[in-house]
Amino acid sequence: MAKPQLDSYSRALENFTHGFVKHVGTAAGFTIAFAFALAWILSGIWMQFSNHWETALVACFALVTFLMIFLMQRAQSKELLSIQIKLNDIISATEKADNRLINIEESSEETIHEMHESHRDIVKNT
Repeated sequence: MAKPQLDSYSRALENFTHGFVKHVGTAAGFTIAFAFALAWILSGIWMQFSNHWETALVACFALVTFLMIFLMQRAQSKELLSIQIKLNDIISATEKADNRLINIEESSEETIHEMHESHRDIVKNT
């Protein structure tokens, strides 16, 4: 399998995504989000909750949410792939492991459900 080459844009996006995801779930990230929400409410009071205020804020928050979904999905995909590699390594190193489980995530849903049932039966019989 060919190793994908990362261009400078991809590397920069990866670094940004890693830093963003690392900090967004912290107390500081919550504090910043809370401060923005408070500023939103205060600006609404100042602008008398006008239609322009509401439209602008809804558009801003929709855009931020849209971008955050992609950043979080990118980070989650990388993390999931890393976990899958670690699990595959453990399976391949374990003598009695079912090697059919390596890369099972690439199988059809039907195959995955069949494997799930067969492993459920193994647990029931032990």
